[in-house]
Amino acid sequence: MRIGARPRQSVFICPLARLKLMISLKIKIRNLERQLGEMQISSDGQQSATVLNKMLEESNRARDRYQADYIAIRGEVLRLQAQLEYIRSGKAGDG
Repeated sequence: MRIGARPRQSVFICPLARLKLMISLKIKIRNLERQLGEMQISSDGQQSATVLNKMLEESNRARDRYQADYIAIRGEVLRLQAQLEYIRSGKAGDG
């Protein structure tokens, strides 16, 4: 962990809300990439291009963080579902 960085807290977000968040992040990233391309074409937009580039980097980091959280939570859900099925099947005896 970087010095001064906040520890990442795992927060449960329902799958539909997470999907909406991922879609909105992808749309935001595409828009920023498009704007960045437009700014790089015009030479007078150098400072704006730098700002857009930073925003794009932040969006990519947020997307990567949400994807990692989603994968971890999905793995836990699958593990718990398998455990529940095992218990329900009666194979998990009392002794």
